[in-house]
Amino acid sequence: MRGREAPDREVGESGTVERVHLPPWMVGAGTVLAAGAVLVATLTSAAGPGPAAEGLWTCFLCGDRGVADAIMNVVLFLPLGFLLSLLTRAPLRTLAALVFFSVAVEVAQLWIPGRYSSSGDVISNSVGAATGIVFAFRGMLLVRPSGRDRRVLRLLAFVVASAAVATTALLDEQRLPEGRYHVRWTPEIEHLEAYRGSVTHAALGGRLLKPGGLDGPGWVGEGLGRGETLELRIRVGPRSERLAPLLTVHDHREREILLLGLQGDDVIFRVRLLADALRLARPELRLPDAVRRGVGATTVVKATRRVDGSYCLSTEELARCGLGIGPADGWSFLLSPPDLSGTERGFLRGAWLLALFLPVGYLAGGWRGHLAAALLPVVLLYGFPLVTTLLPTPAWGWAGALTGLLAGLGLATATSAHPEPAPPAPR
Repeated sequence: MRGREAPDREVGESGTVERVHLPPWMVGAGTVLAAGAVLVATLTSAAGPGPAAEGLWTCFLCGDRGVADAIMNVVLFLPLGFLLSLLTRAPLRTLAALVFFSVAVEVAQLWIPGRYSSSGDVISNSVGAATGIVFAFRGMLLVRPSGRDRRVLRLLAFVVASAAVATTALLDEQRLPEGRYHVRWTPEIEHLEAYRGSVTHAALGGRLLKPGGLDGPGWVGEGLGRGETLELRIRVGPRSERLAPLLTVHDHREREILLLGLQGDDVIFRVRLLADALRLARPELRLPDAVRRGVGATTVVKATRRVDGSYCLSTEELARCGLGIGPADGWSFLLSPPDLSGTERGFLRGAWLLALFLPVGYLAGGWRGHLAAALLPVVLLYGFPLVTTLLPTPAWGWAGALTGLLAGLGLATATSAHPEPAPPAPR
């Protein structure tokens, strides 16, 4: 690729490579939408833990969610790099412009509450932009693969979908570090809201959890693993707009081990997982509309881990079991926006599996490929929950997987029905 205008075809050792062709109006509109998505995602205020202020411009994977943030930055800038390079037809100038754009975004974040800037974000943004540019100028290899290329890409699509579901099961494994733990009741934590009620009693499996130090993770981790109930008796305070912890357990490095809290009338529970050790996002379990008593009333909040790996959350007004992570929840280790409704979570589950299975359907090819593509969701979405701690796949997930397969098959049929466009005449 060169800094000046790139040709529509280049001839290399493997033959002719054609750049992707899209209508100009579509490219222009898509570029505006992609740039708008970047600005909304990066320049709006956010609540959440960030890294320490020192050394931000010298670190790469900053904060407790450093790896998740880096992956999402790549995904965020990839469409912008793809579309803008089609618009300008100048790969190197496009990359330079997007690097400058990324630096400008990071500088602007210095004045936005809840945002922090780092050189790592600039690097991951630039990687996403560069990947999009490569797709734009080498994308026809993916759009119309044939022969050996199709077989390799088909295998890759199957491997990616399988690895995504298997990794979801691994990341959901409870992982408690060794060291000294300490318990806090209604603590004041910088990125969370302080609860204005009170905790009057806390116990795990009948053993008291008083504020102060605990010697090691032993009985806490073992108690949670055995399915012992974490029980809190609270005096209800005013409704909180953001997550307000009732009880937390942290280790000597101030890493969160466990949190049970309230947001509005919802009960929130989360425990440290393997995903935390890998600096990914941590999914939270939510029991909506569970505390509806007035200020000053008392109630009991409970969390219990069952043998199958799912959780039960309950209050004196409401109880629900079967909460946890399923094959359609891999997105939650990369993206954990607060205040999602059940419908919104269902949409994300469907969208996640649609994205995984669309390439599988598109690259299936032949009756053997189509048969394998049809069996893959059965194995991953039905079989994996039978042999792991993953929960059964909900209807949203099945709908997303099926839609992805059918959309992929439809795109493959449409692509094969139309010949490749002739390159434009040289100017």
